[in-house]
Amino acid sequence: MQSVTLFSQIASGGSINPTTDRLLAVRSGADDVLVQINASAEYTANQTLSGANSIVLANSISGAVNFELPLAADNDGLELVIKKISSDVNNVGILAQGEDMIDGATAIYFNLQWTSYTLIANAANNLWLIV
Repeated sequence: MQSVTLFSQIASGGSINPTTDRLLAVRSGADDVLVQINASAEYTANQTLSGANSIVLANSISGAVNFELPLAADNDGLELVIKKISSDVNNVGILAQGEDMIDGATAIYFNLQWTSYTLIANAANNLWLIV
């Protein structure tokens, strides 16, 4: 697979930033394709997450920040990473919606810098698994 060559060709078209975008090389028949994955964003206020929020950076310097997960039933297999990057003592919360649970709980809270949780949606059980 000529990922580097293909990457250069796609990047030169301006649709992918080779410095900041994470890419996955996949083979589709005889063609090699690069797919952009894991968009990341930093948040300082409460957010309702979606599949577009693969990597969430929580900055709680101004106060607690809560992230509401999308429904597991609508996002089977979706992986989200939530990481606190600020050094303050304010909480970061991860909240389940509706009947969803996060490893048996409706929410989890943490306040230590560099703590992260990786969660995967399990639609069959309305569950977010911490891995």
